[in-house]
Amino acid sequence: MRLFIATLLALSAQAGRDQTGFTDSILAAATRATDLGRPWQATRMLAPLTKAASKPAVKLAAARAAAGWEGWETVERLLEGEPWLDQLERGTGRALLGRALIERGRAAAALIQSERAVALAGPGDRGERLLTQARALDRLDQLDSAAAVYRAAAAELPTLKDWLLLRAAGVTTDSAGRSVLLGSLTGPAPRGRIRWTEALARSRAGDWSGAANQYADLGARLAAVRLQLSGGDLAARAAGRRELVEGLGGDSSPADASDALDLFDREFVSKTPAEELRIARRAAQINRLERAALGFDAGRTLWTDRDRFTYATVLARLNRGPEAVALFDGVTSKDLQGDAAYQRARMMVRTGQPGSVVRALERVWVVFPEDSEPAASALFLAADLLADRGLDDSARIYFREAGTRYPGTAFGRRGAFQAAMIAYLNGDFGIATTEFDRIAATPANPEALGSLYWAGRAFVAGGDTAAAAERWRQVASRGRDSYYAWRAAARLGTDFRRFEPDLATESVAEPDALARVALLRRLGLKVEARFELDAYVAAAGGEPGPLMTTATALAAAEWHARAMRMAERAIERGASLGRAVARLLYPLPYERLLRSEALQAGLDPMLAAGVIRQESLFDPEARSVADARGLMQVVPSVGAELARQAALPEWDPVLLYQPDVNLDFGIDHLADALERLGWTERALAAYNAGLDRVRRWQSIRGVDQDPEVFVERIPFAETRDYVKKVLRNTAMYHALYPKAG
Repeated sequence: MRLFIATLLALSAQAGRDQTGFTDSILAAATRATDLGRPWQATRMLAPLTKAASKPAVKLAAARAAAGWEGWETVERLLEGEPWLDQLERGTGRALLGRALIERGRAAAALIQSERAVALAGPGDRGERLLTQARALDRLDQLDSAAAVYRAAAAELPTLKDWLLLRAAGVTTDSAGRSVLLGSLTGPAPRGRIRWTEALARSRAGDWSGAANQYADLGARLAAVRLQLSGGDLAARAAGRRELVEGLGGDSSPADASDALDLFDREFVSKTPAEELRIARRAAQINRLERAALGFDAGRTLWTDRDRFTYATVLARLNRGPEAVALFDGVTSKDLQGDAAYQRARMMVRTGQPGSVVRALERVWVVFPEDSEPAASALFLAADLLADRGLDDSARIYFREAGTRYPGTAFGRRGAFQAAMIAYLNGDFGIATTEFDRIAATPANPEALGSLYWAGRAFVAGGDTAAAAERWRQVASRGRDSYYAWRAAARLGTDFRRFEPDLATESVAEPDALARVALLRRLGLKVEARFELDAYVAAAGGEPGPLMTTATALAAAEWHARAMRMAERAIERGASLGRAVARLLYPLPYERLLRSEALQAGLDPMLAAGVIRQESLFDPEARSVADARGLMQVVPSVGAELARQAALPEWDPVLLYQPDVNLDFGIDHLADALERLGWTERALAAYNAGLDRVRRWQSIRGVDQDPEVFVERIPFAETRDYVKKVLRNTAMYHALYPKAG
């Protein structure tokens, strides 16, 4: 994004005092930026010109740029009501406005604009304009007209003919006509959607029963139930209600379960206690906490002890502590009492004094010593709390207890590791090497590789460099591409990873399927694009050769997350890990942009690449459950603040899906954390868990003296693993792209 400033300065100098020349230069540069796939850069270039009364050509260029980053609200604002829409480029402005209106849900207005745009169309753009018109008619339930226009669009867009005829079939109410359309399809991906389209067409035609049966045969239970409930027949509604209740048993995906909960609440205001309880159980599983609490309360007459415990955990997460405590205290089942005692004590971390929390945790393993999971968890949490207060000697006792008593649990294994780490920090290097070696002796232990590395560090600290080197060589052998192998290589003075250059290969033409995917997406048919892409990926099968061919094609088409997964499958099935394959696993798209942004922010470009790989797998459209978006997973609130600081001329959360915007914001955010915290390890932890948490962790002994110790003593497992993976990624990027750092 920073490049646009230099562009503007150069253009300004070129134009001098000639305002017309300046405008024309900006317009030409913005058009080039849009054509090169940098629409946001074009928007920023044109912003000063669009604030005042601007020439139609400027507004049209600005609208085209905004359409490139899917800023449909901006397109609408720029074009709606303009008198010149029919006069430039055969009504391109009219076509853009129609597309913006359909994307923003204004189908009636979109129909008016698209009809005018079609009337003005030339041979090269008629198909695209017909498609917008057909979509508007479709949304307005003008089915026969929509079918006719979809068919006309199919004739104009032969590459997408099957998909557009499939859409036409979906709005064709005549079964014979529909059969002809469906029978004409030839592509495997569209043909795979025939039965689904038949179900859709029946529902659009009012054949609720036939459509419901079709969806049920396809395994789409929720879609079938929706139609049963829509038909108005009492028997069908009763059957649909039973289906909804049965569907909340736990087999459905979280998304389907959430939709089913909403449908049940919308269709049936009055529910039985049994129904409420079933809803509550599933809502708790999918993190719909408020709905779970309502359901448990309404179904309390039917509670099991498990329900009491689950409701208590829900209330605890909703910060309704006193109610949760009462429920935890009421748990009577022996197999749940240990968990209840642990959860009750855990609640005190936020509200109680540290000493009272530790005593409550002690009660868990004293009273329920045979209940390994809550007992180990309680020991570990007590140790963690003591370590937070700088009481490492006491913490080591509890960590060792967890490891000794409960070696089969995750907290027991981690407790043993942390106990050895404290011995190392205490300068008890003999004890540390013994304990680390003991853990490392069980290769299946997830802590084994780290323990082997730290045994080496303890041996060095104790003066035995030969024993240390032997352990670090074992680390490199056991975990070749791991974080610890990278650390060990640095200690040994060897290369972490060296890739020989691959033989030159000829470029391969883009597969037709991926060309269709790109066109479908550009025209707004993202659902069909996903189906086409899924079919292309599925056709690769399971052999290494076809998997690698498909992965290479996906990467060339900028589907890097998909390419990574395909390459991983190929390696699992025997493909060798040469440089070409490794670059599929660790891609570097947007390289020029990434390097420019990172270097100007004072950041290692390969560190930025390592973060992106971990955050989004280089998927610019990635979106998390927490609503973090884009390559570097920037949340909209952070994006809005950074946009304000940068005085952006436009702000829309959709901009976070633009690589140049997201990289600018994400890199600035990471660079700011690095400037504040000093170490890369701390900055990465802050990027994942927040700056305030990292500052609070400074009270833990050893973390302010050694970056490697800091990583190991991060209290959050997710953040600890995140930092390790990003650092490993960064090392791999340096090995694969030695000229890019």
